[in-house]
Amino acid sequence: MIVPTQRPFLIPLGNQLIEHRGSPSFPSNHGLAMFTYAAVMLALRHWCHALCIGCAGLIVAWSHVYLGIHFPLDMFGAMVIAAGAACLAILIDRRLGRNLTSAGERLFEQAVARPAAWMIRGRG
Repeated sequence: MIVPTQRPFLIPLGNQLIEHRGSPSFPSNHGLAMFTYAAVMLALRHWCHALCIGCAGLIVAWSHVYLGIHFPLDMFGAMVIAAGAACLAILIDRRLGRNLTSAGERLFEQAVARPAAWMIRGRG
């Protein structure tokens, strides 16, 4: 919604080969998800996973352009945003990861695990 661009079939430009709603096209959500996974794997030096997921992301990107529901720039934007998001997430994890994980575990223990154990014991 930050960059409200029309989809190619709404302009009209080219052929739309599948049905799709007329939501903004930039960036592609499918491309963003695939390229984010690939960027995180790359940043964590899981080369084989990064390559496989990146290739799958390129196939997804090409297919959405071919089907007429995205522009190539939508996919390129998804790639750039994914790389930035992956770098930011890894930076946050390296600085705050242990503290955030510990806080999440404490919250889970108090909000879920203890009440669930109490409910189970109460039934017995």
